[in-house]
Amino acid sequence: MRNLLKLIFLFICMSSCAVTESEIVTIGIMSDMHYLSGKLTDGGNAHKNYERIAGRNISDISAILDKTLADFYDRKIDILLIPGDMTKDGEKQSHEEFILKLQPLIDAGVKIYVIPGNHDINVPNPIGFKENTTYKVENISASEFETIYSQCGYNDAIYKDTTSLSYVAELTVDTWLLAIDSNKHKEYTNQTITAGHIQPSTEQWITEVLSQAKQKNKKVIGLMHHGLIEHIIFQDLIFPQYLVDDWRRLASLFADNGVKFIFTGHFHSNDISEFESDKGNKLYDIETGALSVYPFSYRIAEMTNDALDIKTFRVTDVEANPDFWEDGRKHVKQWAKEIVKQKIRERNLKIASDAILEKIADLGSEIVILHLQGDEELNDDLILRIKEIAQEADLPIDLSPEYMQLDMPPSDNNVKLFFGK
Repeated sequence: MRNLLKLIFLFICMSSCAVTESEIVTIGIMSDMHYLSGKLTDGGNAHKNYERIAGRNISDISAILDKTLADFYDRKIDILLIPGDMTKDGEKQSHEEFILKLQPLIDAGVKIYVIPGNHDINVPNPIGFKENTTYKVENISASEFETIYSQCGYNDAIYKDTTSLSYVAELTVDTWLLAIDSNKHKEYTNQTITAGHIQPSTEQWITEVLSQAKQKNKKVIGLMHHGLIEHIIFQDLIFPQYLVDDWRRLASLFADNGVKFIFTGHFHSNDISEFESDKGNKLYDIETGALSVYPFSYRIAEMTNDALDIKTFRVTDVEANPDFWEDGRKHVKQWAKEIVKQKIRERNLKIASDAILEKIADLGSEIVILHLQGDEELNDDLILRIKEIAQEADLPIDLSPEYMQLDMPPSDNNVKLFFGK
């Protein structure tokens, strides 16, 4: 009888603690919420001016976040991954409210794993908004971040890096999560630094972790704020600050040491890119769009022993703002137009007239919106506009189908990817 009781006890423990190979693990992913506490703004002109310049919707983010978390709760996800930029600019009040919003999922047994973004820690002079002015508010340190989010990976870590906020957690009995702090928050002085890197000491720690995983026959999934692979053509030249420094070498290092998937954010688009090392090992950078930016995307992935089945969802309405969706599109379009003009000025490109510059910026903003949505394709109208602008501006543009392909494989929004080669 005693032996029988022992066997029953062991069976119960194994059933409750381990995820078997035949089970499906449901993973939610949301990124770049840029949450701002409602206590730090009155919605006045200073607030509106920030939204115009930054291209983010901080007015509705509380409602957007609530709808997203409610969907995760209703779908009974097992795991939630958050690759950084929880807050607008690292306000302590915003962090404390954000973790409270996660509490119902934590109480329901969802395992939540976070990693900071460049807007979360040691932010110099974070602000609140009042009428036409701003005022200074309290930020948080790296140690405070780990304390606030102790229930979101740090308490459950099986390994921790001693020189960054990177850690390893066990997702299932045969899968590890490698959460990497790629931010330069230790270097902040007067402003945040958008670019990211992996410190030499952290890279050495990662190499040791991947070696341990190989010895223990564990699959490894990555989580990092900055991109590890380019998500648009020439991103390394145009927007290098959204890729981790030395990304090509690091992507090969990760791929050749068994990392198949890494979840990222930062660039605010819903995009998946594929990388193949010289040794033929593939790695997928699964970037999730910003929850604070049109089209307000989040993901749910079903993980089995051999694959990730990824689907994209969007928040398309909030009760307090009936025009939320269309306003979001108009907002990001105007923001993108200014970004295109800025990039043209930075490179001293000679444009024949202001009218042509406006047409180029308008076209560029439409392409930006397509990239934010994912699975971008040029329709006939956009191709015609490109041809017309090329003729007016006398630009030598290659209009062959290969050159006009906007999106890099694989599909961005709904796709099944495999752990094997």
